[in-house]
Amino acid sequence: EILGQTANQVEGVTNDRGPLQKFEEGSAQAIEDLSRRCGLGRKYGAARRNAQEAIRTVFSQLQSASGELHKLVAVMQARVSGREAAGRVPREYGANLRRLGRSMELRSLFLLTAEAVNVFGEFLTAFRDDVPRPYTRPPRTVGLLQEGACDENDEEEEQARKEAVFRVLGPIGETVAFKDQVTEVEKMAKKEYPGKEGIPDFMVTFLEGMHESARRLQDEIVLELRKLVDKAIPDQHSSIAEGVLKDIFLVEKGLLEQEVQRQWNELKSEVDRSEALRKKHETRLTPALANPNRRGDLEKLKAEEAQRAAALVKALEDAMQKLGTTFIESRERFLKRLVRGFESTIVILDSIPRATHIQSTDDVAVSRVSIKRRMRKSAQAVLAAAGTSSELPARAWDGVPLQEFLVDKKEWGVLVPEEPKEEAASPKAKAKAKPAAGRKGGKTPEPAETKPQIVTHSKPVQSYRSEAHKLFFAARNDAYQLFRAFFEDKVQSTKEACLKIRSSEKIKSMSWESMVNQLLQGGE
Repeated sequence: EILGQTANQVEGVTNDRGPLQKFEEGSAQAIEDLSRRCGLGRKYGAARRNAQEAIRTVFSQLQSASGELHKLVAVMQARVSGREAAGRVPREYGANLRRLGRSMELRSLFLLTAEAVNVFGEFLTAFRDDVPRPYTRPPRTVGLLQEGACDENDEEEEQARKEAVFRVLGPIGETVAFKDQVTEVEKMAKKEYPGKEGIPDFMVTFLEGMHESARRLQDEIVLELRKLVDKAIPDQHSSIAEGVLKDIFLVEKGLLEQEVQRQWNELKSEVDRSEALRKKHETRLTPALANPNRRGDLEKLKAEEAQRAAALVKALEDAMQKLGTTFIESRERFLKRLVRGFESTIVILDSIPRATHIQSTDDVAVSRVSIKRRMRKSAQAVLAAAGTSSELPARAWDGVPLQEFLVDKKEWGVLVPEEPKEEAASPKAKAKAKPAAGRKGGKTPEPAETKPQIVTHSKPVQSYRSEAHKLFFAARNDAYQLFRAFFEDKVQSTKEACLKIRSSEKIKSMSWESMVNQLLQGGE
């Protein structure tokens, strides 16, 4: 009985769900309020999750681009040191340089580095407005795909640069600045709360933390960029200067040696063939030909020998003309490549921002700054306020000599175009053309045409003075002197070899005439 009464009481309590239901409803409302207030759950946490995903994407792109930029500098270091195989590096960045040499590859990597640093710095808004830069980007006339100057509106060049920069930096080169992207994420998050209640505290706290994280990350990346342009890239200037400019000498030297050797082999083959024919003619010049009855055979042999000698002389003249033309073209091609190579590398050098062009970060704390550094920084600020460069003085670097180690065209038989001669006028025509002095109505004689002045040097390169500029200038001059010494020696040795063939043929012709005369005198 007692057990039955207890069971009935328990059943009554279980059936009465009023208090339990009230508790459950209160608990659910409390969870709802907590989720709304703290941004928890699938519904109220969606806005923050979306903002987190968006900002993580922005941060990831920035960090990836920074890593790829450092990788590009490392690749350039490996290339200038010779640790990287020729032709492989530029293709990684979209440039088709398979048929170009080391000089063009290094210059293209240097240009790509300058382009990427400028794009990356603009994305970070890292450049100072009070310190002017010579170039905000490398000029479009400096080609990534070709060695010479290209057109400003070259679509192929423009597309190649975009593809190469995209390979390095990813999509950030075609998007708005980093700060603007962070602001866009903030705007996107705030749009989720259009009501009168405003933005909840948890979202305000999240956005404040997001901006702080973005600032710290940006300062860290800017500091790395500053170190990159202040140390990593300048450390390669010497190797780049030697690689770009000295390689111009090495390439042209190889091309000239190859072409001269090919033409010399052709001439040597003709000389050997002629020598073999001459020996046959000497063998056929027997005492039997002194017989008057065989005078016709002797005259025929003399004609064949004369034809052989004339053919060799003609072959030698043609070969010397071709060699002279080759020397002239090689010299002009080298000078043109050297001028373009120096000008383009100086422009690329000037287009890479220096450390003072980049904003200093708040995270960089200097414990003790010397008085000298404070004075220097103050002087730089004064110069920057005046709108002048705070680092480097302007300098016009001398051009390349264009009238040295010339090839004598007449000596090599190269055709020289004759200057047009004026037709001789009759005395009456001269009298009509020349008005009498002091006569009224006499026209003032027109000034005589002046001959164009000979350009002795290429145009000076307007730039700045620094240790890096001195390195490139010295490398250009070294390449010039190396090629000049090689070229003059090659021209002289080739000329002596050709003159030796001519002298030898002259002696052999005299010997042939002597043999023929002796044969005729013996027959008489």
